[in-house]
Amino acid sequence: MRLRKHSIQNVIQAINLQEHLRRYMEVKRSGGNAVAKCPFHPDSSPSLYIYQNNYHCFACKAHGTVIDYEMHRTGAAFREAIESLSQTYQIPLEYDTSNEERQNYAKND
Repeated sequence: MRLRKHSIQNVIQAINLQEHLRRYMEVKRSGGNAVAKCPFHPDSSPSLYIYQNNYHCFACKAHGTVIDYEMHRTGAAFREAIESLSQTYQIPLEYDTSNEERQNYAKND
């Protein structure tokens, strides 16, 4: 089964990225931005900028959403990362079933 696109967007939008990253690193305010030392390379001063739904490191160019961060942090595949986030934050996921699965389901009814 495939995850529905709107389910993926719901996870990204429902999770406060700054709060999530605070679980793993010190996040500070710098002007109007949230910044942290990048966990993906040796960093002596904050180069990771955290926005509402994504992050970007101006030193190593790492960037992405909360899902990308979890994949990078844990080594998990996309599906594992999003399902873990979904469970942690109690965000329901919706799946598409393929035509073949729907046909098999209909035959068994």
